[in-house]
Amino acid sequence: MTQCCLHAVLPFTVPLMVLLGCDGMNSKTQPAEESSDFTFSRLESAEDVQRAVDQATSRPNSILLVHVDWAPMVHQRQRFAEFKRRYETRYPNSDLGFAYIDCTAITEGYAPLRSLPGWKELEEQNNGSSLVHGYGELVWCKNGVVLHVESPLNFHSADALIAKTESLTMGSNAK
Repeated sequence: MTQCCLHAVLPFTVPLMVLLGCDGMNSKTQPAEESSDFTFSRLESAEDVQRAVDQATSRPNSILLVHVDWAPMVHQRQRFAEFKRRYETRYPNSDLGFAYIDCTAITEGYAPLRSLPGWKELEEQNNGSSLVHGYGELVWCKNGVVLHVESPLNFHSADALIAKTESLTMGSNAK
């Protein structure tokens, strides 16, 4: 295709990608509207992902967003950012940590996640099916143990995500 033809097609390509839910995010950058809510950086190897997962799960309470480059993630990122903002507004002194983890390097097996305590038990409860499908799943961890894995898009709002977190007795607000 010539450069002239590309100029005619490109104006329609980007809006079409957005309509289809494909955000086309280059994992070396992060959207400006999310930059103050969480940090995203490309993890190049399984070792990098393992370090990021270890760091995130070393907190008493943490929620990880599982990112993969090949999946549409714009809505999941937006819901995660909104969830984080609303939770931190409601519980400013909470010990709950939010981590955005680029799992693109480990999509064959998700070993750093699957090795977490509680993961295999949840997979067994899920008829042996994988807990990660590239839908931008959230992983709720308490004291390094996985309690729950689910897409943020299964929740109608950030308040519903907060309610789920509270039901898992996570955060400094937990009784």
